[in-house]
Amino acid sequence: MVVDASKSPSSESIAKRLDTELLLNWNKNGDAPGTVFTLLKLNKLFDSPLLPTWQKYIAYFREKNPRQRVNELSILRKHFSDATLSKMLLEAEKIPSTKALASDLLDDLVIRWMASETVPTKVYSWLRVEGTAENSVARGLYDSYLKFYKQHVPDVAT
Repeated sequence: MVVDASKSPSSESIAKRLDTELLLNWNKNGDAPGTVFTLLKLNKLFDSPLLPTWQKYIAYFREKNPRQRVNELSILRKHFSDATLSKMLLEAEKIPSTKALASDLLDDLVIRWMASETVPTKVYSWLRVEGTAENSVARGLYDSYLKFYKQHVPDVAT
């Protein structure tokens, strides 16, 4: 509703005000970004017109609660498996409007896998590398991951 109203010049200022009121209300109620994710029903994250609202709330929450660490990826990993999340992010990276966010989140996800020394076979599966072109994003991420893994976990067979 607010998203639709923001597209019309005649109701844009009202929509912005409502959007601001939502942020204020969520913060006043003590709602964490993960709770707001659920409230906004963002299970189809990159298809939802409410994604920018959630992103605004995260920025607002961080500003108002500087001591509380908020990480989008951690929130997303509570709602999606790594396989589902990596698939969503790879698809979202193909869309100009979501490419930057998806790319950042994919990088964060791969870093998490590196930190936890996730076995390469899982990463290969999650990124759906099989059958992809040599220059695909998934293959590039996997190749980088495998190189890192071999350097840092040399005693484990890949």
